[in-house]
Amino acid sequence: MPPKQPEPDSAGKTASKAGSLASKSSVRLWGSVYSWSDKLTEFLLYAMIIFSSWALGATDNWSVWTLNISAYVLGLLLVLKTTSLGVSKISPPRWEGGPDTPPSGRRWMKFIFFLNVVLLIYIIVGALNNRATFVVQERRFIYHDALPWLPHSYDRGSSLFVFWYILGLSCVFWSARDWLLGRSVADAIQEPGNHAPAVPSRLRRLLWVLTLNGALLAIEGILQRLEGSGRLLFLVKPYWNRTAGEQFGPWAYRANAAQYFNLIWPVAIGFWLWLAADDERPRGRRSRVGSNPRTILLPLAVLMAACPIISSSRGGAIIDALLSLTTIFFVVIFRRKRSFFSRIAIPTTLAAGFALGMYFGWDALKPRLEEMLQGETSSRQLLYRNARQMTRDFYVLGSGAGTFGSLYQLYRSDPEQDWEAYAHNDWLEALITLGVVGETIIVLAFLSLLKRSLTREGIRAPGVFYAFILLSIAGCLIHATFDFPLQVYSILFVFILLCSTLSSFGKSTASRMAAS
Repeated sequence: MPPKQPEPDSAGKTASKAGSLASKSSVRLWGSVYSWSDKLTEFLLYAMIIFSSWALGATDNWSVWTLNISAYVLGLLLVLKTTSLGVSKISPPRWEGGPDTPPSGRRWMKFIFFLNVVLLIYIIVGALNNRATFVVQERRFIYHDALPWLPHSYDRGSSLFVFWYILGLSCVFWSARDWLLGRSVADAIQEPGNHAPAVPSRLRRLLWVLTLNGALLAIEGILQRLEGSGRLLFLVKPYWNRTAGEQFGPWAYRANAAQYFNLIWPVAIGFWLWLAADDERPRGRRSRVGSNPRTILLPLAVLMAACPIISSSRGGAIIDALLSLTTIFFVVIFRRKRSFFSRIAIPTTLAAGFALGMYFGWDALKPRLEEMLQGETSSRQLLYRNARQMTRDFYVLGSGAGTFGSLYQLYRSDPEQDWEAYAHNDWLEALITLGVVGETIIVLAFLSLLKRSLTREGIRAPGVFYAFILLSIAGCLIHATFDFPLQVYSILFVFILLCSTLSSFGKSTASRMAAS
């Protein structure tokens, strides 16, 4: 006897139930993919923060490529997260992107992404349309035919190297931003109001890692300078700058160390102020002085603020002083209505950092400052004069990303002059290697980033923290006018990370600057 066929209604219900189970299974699967990708993103960001600094400042090819590969993994994880959201239709809580948020912020981020892609295309076209290949061992160029109306490079290998690490840093920027905009359950229940918001849990963890790592680097750098062997991390004797006075911490060039610390300690101060503002909210019982973990942020900031002076970097010490004065100004403006302790804590901290730096570093720094005041910087002036000649020759399209070191030999008026690897002015070097076209793309992207933070969607942060992020970035950009902080991966990585953080803020940040 043939089996009884199910009625049409029954068959439809069975198929619908099976489809529903399959859909739920798919959602769980892609939800797991998203969750694990998100966790791995956080782990890799922390690992890169630590590795980029302790691996001798990421100044060797092996360390840069280790970080490049890590950055590409971050990019892959971002693709997996985006795919998971698109396929499963899950909607994890975020600080932006909800149905009620305005599209202005998304438009600006799309424009920044467009400029990012254009810059990468500009660099890779120049590398592939190479005008020459530089043979390092023979110190000579092998010239090729190239299309002059397209970007071109005089050192294909160097331009390709720059392309790969800029691609990696692009992955870092977009992955860090996407991760920071994720919202935990604790973040989702923040109470509304005009008071300072609590620090988002992800941003809080990232800032702790940056600050604690910076403080450990400061301690190691001070001990290494006192030990005086000239070995980086007490282990490695570098090829260049072999004496202890020329180095600091993992960096073979003391100015790079000063630039790194000047990029982090203002952020640590801003982080402390944000936590202090959160702790001062009117919500019942407050923590006792010294019982809150934020208390240690100020001693850590003291250590980091002292390092640019101890390193005996003239430029680092000058930027350190400018940042300190601006910090005191910010405290006067933003904290005038706060408690007495809150208002004097920052000036006291900076005074302690200055005193510590002077105690350990003034003897080495003083003669170098006297040389600068007496105008004894002829080698740097000669470098700038030669570099300006290079600017005239490559003003429009540039000589190709990363080609300054290869080409500089051709612009020395005397073969006995030093063959410089960097222009000691990142703005000038970008103009030489990328031309006015390439540098305009970079400037437009940065200005768009600032404009994006004035839109209404994103993390709600107090204006004082926003101001300190800008202060840290501005200090690095000013130092870049007479040195090369943005040519060193470890410094550029933190710079990009701070820019990514800035891009995650919304208009509520800037509009509450005076109220925070």
